[in-house]
Amino acid sequence: GYRSLYEFDLSTMKLGKKVFGVPGYDIGGAALTPDRSALLGVTYTTGREHWTYFDPRLKEIQSLLEESFGKDNVLIATADAKRETILFRVAKMGQAETWYIFDTVSGGIGRFAYGNDTLKDAMLNPVSVVTYPASDGKKIEAILTMPRHRAGQKNLPLIVLPHGGPWARDRADWDPYGWAQSLAELGYVVIQPNYRGSTGYGQAWEAMSDGNWGTRMQDDLNDAVDYLAHEGIADAHRACIMGWSYGGYAASRAAQRDGSRWRCAISGAGV
Repeated sequence: GYRSLYEFDLSTMKLGKKVFGVPGYDIGGAALTPDRSALLGVTYTTGREHWTYFDPRLKEIQSLLEESFGKDNVLIATADAKRETILFRVAKMGQAETWYIFDTVSGGIGRFAYGNDTLKDAMLNPVSVVTYPASDGKKIEAILTMPRHRAGQKNLPLIVLPHGGPWARDRADWDPYGWAQSLAELGYVVIQPNYRGSTGYGQAWEAMSDGNWGTRMQDDLNDAVDYLAHEGIADAHRACIMGWSYGGYAASRAAQRDGSRWRCAISGAGV
C-alpha cells in the first residue's frame, strides 16, 4: 500500500526483495550514480524532504554536513562526478534557505546564494509538524506555522491553508511561495492539512479523495479548526480558509456549505 523500492528480475519478470521503504509514507523516487551502474539514493518526505544515500561517498558527505548544520537541515542539490564540489541547501524549519558550495578537497565551505536576498538566513515564524484527529477517527498530518510576534498567546486568529491538487502535499521545508510565513508574520496561526487525497501517505489515503471532494475532505479541514481550538491555540470564531486550485475550490465550498464556521474564504483559481 506504500510506494517503495524493489528489485525486479527482468529474466523472470518477477518482483524481488524490497530495497527501501519508509513505514507510513511513500518514497518519492530513486537516483543512479553518474555512470548509471549503481543505486545512488532514494528521496522521501515525512514532515520534511530527505535523501538516504547508498553511494558511500555521498553518505559520508551528508553526515559531515549534518554535523555542522544539524540533522534534517541539509539537502544536497547536486555534485560533480568526482564528488569534489557539492552544492547543498541549508534551512531549519521556519528559516529562509541558504545555498552553499562544499569543496571536499580543501574542506572549505562558502555561501553560494541566499534563497531570498532580503530575508537572508533569518529565523522567521516557527514551523512544526502536527497530527490531529479527524472526526471519524483518522489521523491527519499537518504543517503548523505560529506567529512569532504573538509567542505565548492563546486563542489566536487562524487561517487554514489547504494545498492544491488535491494530489499533492505540504511539507515543513521552506516554502518559496511564502504564504504561510507571510500570514503568520501578520499575526495569524496557519495550518496546512495533508487531508484525504494528499500524496505521500500511501495508496489508500490518496484514494480516499474519490467521491469525497467537498464532503469528507472538507470535514478534514473543519477538523483542523476544532483541533486547534481544543488545544487553545486558535479561536474557532476567527477562522479563515484560503487556497489555490483545489485549495480554492475547498475555500469556495467552505463558504457555501459551512458558512457559519468561517469569517472569510479566499479562493484562488478555484472552480
